[in-house]
Amino acid sequence: MYKIDILNDFYYANFILGGVCLFLIYDDEKASSEMLLEKLRSFEEFKETPILTVNSREDAEQCINDSLEVLFQDIELGEDGNGIDFVKNLKDRFPNLIIVFISAYNSYSQEIFAASPDAFILKPFEDNSVERAVKIIKDKMLENKKSIVLQIGSHRLVNIELRDVLYITKCQKEANFINFENEIKYSVKCSIDDIEKKLPPEFLRTHQGYIVNMKYIKEMRNKSFVIQNDFEIPISLKFASSKEKYLKFLGEMI
Repeated sequence: MYKIDILNDFYYANFILGGVCLFLIYDDEKASSEMLLEKLRSFEEFKETPILTVNSREDAEQCINDSLEVLFQDIELGEDGNGIDFVKNLKDRFPNLIIVFISAYNSYSQEIFAASPDAFILKPFEDNSVERAVKIIKDKMLENKKSIVLQIGSHRLVNIELRDVLYITKCQKEANFINFENEIKYSVKCSIDDIEKKLPPEFLRTHQGYIVNMKYIKEMRNKSFVIQNDFEIPISLKFASSKEKYLKFLGEMI
């Protein structure tokens, strides 16, 4: 069953209703998960974060949803198999989920790399190892919460969250922000030129009518970028330098 680490009834009620669970620790050893929980609670910013610990695959699967921000995933799960296999497809389903592997062994480097985690903590949980992972988590969470404020007309401001925006495209006098399902997340009557000026550096103009989120590009072709939902973003002659800018972005990420 769930061990629910919560500070008040509000968090409990929301979780039972399918709501709040920001951090999940999935480790088949109860003592290990509770030790990591104690370490996380020592950080001021995580003292009131809703954190769940589970010790079985069945319970973990029930906790994976859009509200989850960070998964601490044990690799050796006993009868439940391998934690790397458990998370392999999670990044496709939840692109912004932060995954931290935990293990008593450091001999999984090749398999871990294939699963694309964000951090790794070696057991037993030493302070410096946890601190490094927490820094990565905080940076990733901050990045996931990026937004821009656009002025629409003379009296209206709109806050646009960017975490699920793959690209922005112009449609007549409107700009559409497109999500992972290739659906319009936001549609605003605003110049795409004005939007470009407000966007963070991972957004790249590739065409008079397109701006792409470089984090979600999976292939660069001669005249287009292919993003994670397999949609092709055109590269026009005017913005041919976008390919060089993308390669520079990749280098900075690596």
